[in-house]
Amino acid sequence: MSDNIYTYNPTCEIEVANKSVIYTPKPAFRIFKNDLATIMAYFADKDDYVITPNQPSESFLELLRSVNIDIPQFISIESITKEISENGLTIDELKPWGWSGHIHREYKYILDNCSDSFKNSIQSRWSIKHKDLHSRASALNVLKRITKTSAIDNLISNNHLPVICKDHTDIEREINRHYEIILKSPWSSSGRGIQTVKNGEYIQTIKQWATGILRNQGFIMAEPRFNKILDTALQFNIKSESDIDYMGYTAFKTNSKNAYCGNYINPDNAREIDKPLMFLNNIIDNGLIADITHALKNSIYTKLYRGVIGVDMLIYVNELGNLTINPCMEINCRYNMGTLALAIQDIVDKDSYGTLYIEQAISETPYDMEKRLKQKYPLIIDNNRVKRGYFPLVDHSECKQYAAYVVINCRSF
Repeated sequence: MSDNIYTYNPTCEIEVANKSVIYTPKPAFRIFKNDLATIMAYFADKDDYVITPNQPSESFLELLRSVNIDIPQFISIESITKEISENGLTIDELKPWGWSGHIHREYKYILDNCSDSFKNSIQSRWSIKHKDLHSRASALNVLKRITKTSAIDNLISNNHLPVICKDHTDIEREINRHYEIILKSPWSSSGRGIQTVKNGEYIQTIKQWATGILRNQGFIMAEPRFNKILDTALQFNIKSESDIDYMGYTAFKTNSKNAYCGNYINPDNAREIDKPLMFLNNIIDNGLIADITHALKNSIYTKLYRGVIGVDMLIYVNELGNLTINPCMEINCRYNMGTLALAIQDIVDKDSYGTLYIEQAISETPYDMEKRLKQKYPLIIDNNRVKRGYFPLVDHSECKQYAAYVVINCRSF
């Protein structure tokens, strides 16, 4: 049986935005990547390999076994390369967090030794066209297709759709139209590359930021600032141009600057978001999945990509006081925290709920943070499922600065 290799490259979108396939991450990004490398294990099977700088401890592996996780083989890039070259290890596919020209360059030897079926797939090659898979302009094209063809009520109105701005005059026009707007760079990741214009004031610091984006990326996306109720996402798996599987929906938390703060686990059990989720489920029942799938099938995504894809959505209150949805705020053409949350739900009791956190340890080490949280939220496992408490997603004894974990509560109602 052939095996897959999973590797975590959270800077994939920065790599794509880079004008060269040669990319050297900043030290903080390298630490982040190494600390959280193990999370790819939640997508892998026991016969697969996960690239990690260090072997997780036996105590951490025992914890994974206690919730029936099929533990893959953790291995360094040097060791897997040696296994292929010296021992003839057969590899089916490389499965990174996200594709980029840099990952193709960095893993060229492994890619050259993958199965023939993978080498003949569109995923095995990188071209300049693939850059548009990560552009917010491409997501806008999908959004326009959805709103044009869908018969669903409560979708975002045409005059609220994002607009491509090519200069400061365009940006100022959008401020005059909507008073408060959000500016987004075409290529960025995880809530980065975003600025909010408040009270109609296009202040100098934001204008300087916009000047840099316009110079380096060619345009800026502008959209109205909405009265946000909930960030949510639909997860899909693109298998071919005509075959797209719907994996489920997720809900996540962002701060005032739209930066990611965490994903709900089993969101249907969380009382604080039951009304917007009821609204979302009604829209799903009225055909939202089919509308998005149809739009994706006629897009760049099915032509140039195979794998997991997350369609971020926004539920908000419009100017008339009605719940409204933007069904395609952004498209994450990669694994994402939503797909991780869906995978984690498999090890959580169906009647419990909680939050997935990715955090930087500031005044303590990740391992000290773990000891504190374990004491505050004692872990209860029932029938090989997390019923309540703190559960680490990576071995924090090996982490230098970042932590990944869930805190699970019993059902809130």
